[in-house]
Amino acid sequence: AKKLEITLTRSVIGRPEDQR
Repeated sequence: AKKLEITLTRSVIGRPEDQR
């Protein structure tokens, strides 16, 4: 698995509002 994908997924799960 790519660390980048994990970081992006965690970022979205950690704070989905940031993605808005």
